[in-house]
Amino acid sequence: MDITGGKGVDVVLEMSGNPNALENAINLLTNGGWVGLLGLYGKNRIDFPMNSVIMRGITLYGITGRKMFSTWVKTTALLESGKVNLEPLITHRITLDEYKDGFEAIMNGSAMKVMFEIG
Repeated sequence: MDITGGKGVDVVLEMSGNPNALENAINLLTNGGWVGLLGLYGKNRIDFPMNSVIMRGITLYGITGRKMFSTWVKTTALLESGKVNLEPLITHRITLDEYKDGFEAIMNGSAMKVMFEIG
């Protein structure tokens, strides 16, 4: 909210399925904003600030119908064929012990993609 001068953001994608994250998403929205719900919640019924949704004109969208597995198959085929090369996007290769450096590079904008090398 500090970054937006207290106005909030227009869209939040909640992917964790954590009820606290959904409440945070609703609290971060500007009036009339919307939340895309992509995570699955452990329980069918959860508590969240319904009055805030109503009074602030917030829209909740359930996202279904993703072609997750076919997307993975197509992506894998493209990468294995060499038609798509993601290597130039990796700006930093670090060990797990260097994780603080990786996060700092992301936060200060000097990294596009940080790759952890394990093993």
